[in-house]
Amino acid sequence: MADPISNIEGDIRVNGTLSCDGDLIIDGQLEGQLSVKGNLTITEIGNVSADTEAAKLTVAGKLNGKIKADKGVLIKSSASVVGPVKTNSLVIEEGAEYSGTINMNVELPKGL
Repeated sequence: MADPISNIEGDIRVNGTLSCDGDLIIDGQLEGQLSVKGNLTITEIGNVSADTEAAKLTVAGKLNGKIKADKGVLIKSSASVVGPVKTNSLVIEEGAEYSGTINMNVELPKGL
């Protein structure tokens, strides 16, 4: 059985700490702390100002805050992201806006 998918719709505003055991799609606004055990998607109309932790993160809208996503981060061409990113895999599409530092959790070959 697939993990449940939760939505924060466009007319919903959340202020505080939010945690989700499955996947989460944000079309609305969120400010505070965000923890998602599954995949997190911030759509083009989504606006998040929060320290964010997810298994995998896709951003098409706006995200401002610290980001940790062990399985990868995709910043789409329509996205605006501000904040440090810690991940194993990062893709930033052409046209995306990104400002911050990147910490990749990868091991370099010995001798480098």
